[in-house]
Amino acid sequence: SFQAGAASALKVTDIVLSGYIDDNGSDAFSLGATGTFNVANLVSAVSIYEVESGTVLSSAAASNQLSNTTGTVTFNNLTWTIPAGGTKTLGVKVNLGGNDLTSTDYFSFDLNATTDVTALDSSSKTVNAGNADPNGSTAPSVRMAVLASGSLSSANGPATPADHAVYWGQTGDNIGSWRFSATDEAFSLEKVQFQVAAAGERTDATNNIKTLYLEYKNKAGTTITQSSTLNAVASVAFGFTGDNRPYVPKGGSLDVHMKADFKTKAEGARSASESTDQFNFSLMGSSGIGTNTFKAVGEGSGAVVKANSVNIATDRASTTDIMVYRVFPEFAFVAPSATKLTTSDPVLTFTITAKGLPDSRLFFDNLAVASGSIRFEVVASGVGTTADTAFTVRDATDNSIFDTGTIENAPLTAPRASMTIDFTSKDLEITGGSSKTLKVFLDSITDFNTPLNTTAGVGSDYFQLVLRDEDDGTNEVVTWTTNATNPSTSGDGDAIHVAGFLRQLPMAGYQFTAQ
Repeated sequence: SFQAGAASALKVTDIVLSGYIDDNGSDAFSLGATGTFNVANLVSAVSIYEVESGTVLSSAAASNQLSNTTGTVTFNNLTWTIPAGGTKTLGVKVNLGGNDLTSTDYFSFDLNATTDVTALDSSSKTVNAGNADPNGSTAPSVRMAVLASGSLSSANGPATPADHAVYWGQTGDNIGSWRFSATDEAFSLEKVQFQVAAAGERTDATNNIKTLYLEYKNKAGTTITQSSTLNAVASVAFGFTGDNRPYVPKGGSLDVHMKADFKTKAEGARSASESTDQFNFSLMGSSGIGTNTFKAVGEGSGAVVKANSVNIATDRASTTDIMVYRVFPEFAFVAPSATKLTTSDPVLTFTITAKGLPDSRLFFDNLAVASGSIRFEVVASGVGTTADTAFTVRDATDNSIFDTGTIENAPLTAPRASMTIDFTSKDLEITGGSSKTLKVFLDSITDFNTPLNTTAGVGSDYFQLVLRDEDDGTNEVVTWTTNATNPSTSGDGDAIHVAGFLRQLPMAGYQFTAQ
């Protein structure tokens, strides 16, 4: 900062800046040069301006000695006015040189002597600075680091989707998201490659994925989508040129999203989801080879970042597992119209939607538990009996019976009581894209209908059915059959729910309280 006394305004006419340099930023800085290393190696041009207004005071130095131990750059014939009693701030801008650097180097500027500032007062008398080295000379408080290049890092993106199921013929499904972050300079991506990392999962991907898409923004901020296909080893590459390159701004980040279209039956889709097959994609870092699998270019330095470069040299899994079914059920709770526990009103109403194309069918049949069952956990209190409570499951459309049974382990505190619908009375068939609503009734509410007993200090009874998102390895929560009532003759066969893939689970029914 420059401050004029109250007696007179000052017109600054000459400024001499001294440049300092250091090759690691931790030692004492050297004036101008040390050996063959000098400020001019880092700085090709210097200009000065008034910070408050942004006015350029001079962009043409009268003398530049930054390449030697003199280390000065001189500006003459200035007309910078500082009002009486006022303060103005001098700013320094530089153009960086184009020399190749092997490490990070540092430079700074200072006013080395009081005579390095010359001004005239209102009487045209010469005035010099009242102090020298405001930036600390060889121990500068303000210094600039010049890097050979910026750095680029990769991570899983915040929009990374959760594990989920997909169906044959589904389009535009988001299966992964990655974030690239740039430090010190911007980068443009020119090549990225992804692969299903686990060799045992690759066939399930190649059997079912038709087309992959990468969605990103370029330098102009335009969202661009590029498509590609998997090769035989479940790897996919995307290349970019010109203005269509993904752009990672300096000090910012870029998110890229991978989406997929899945094959239909006619296109050769094949699933083995009854064997819990699944897959996820990884950004190929260290598992790639140089720029064959990843390449990014620094906007200022032109430095090339490769698959094995620092911060990229780790494969980044999408953390999203995908499980492909011909068709799968989506469950939705339907709020009750009556909230008092009775035998005439359902204790649970829910809808099953067959997530699949219209050429698919979702079956819950009665051939075996593995080919059609839904197992609910019973969350309830009760006095307990020697018998299990009976239930009936009806079609909400025509009131026909799908199943009857008993709540297992109802009198016990452990294991947890459960209610399994296994469609012994009638099969349930739902065409892909269609829905069916079911209602569950209790044949007796005696054990769950004791209101608050204030004398004994016992709370009111309650009853609730919950479809959990879990699998104990023996009794699956949900099983179904795709496209055939007889899995032994079907090319699609039985399927099972695996915890974490039906995203609408857990589904909790209404909790009834005894009144």
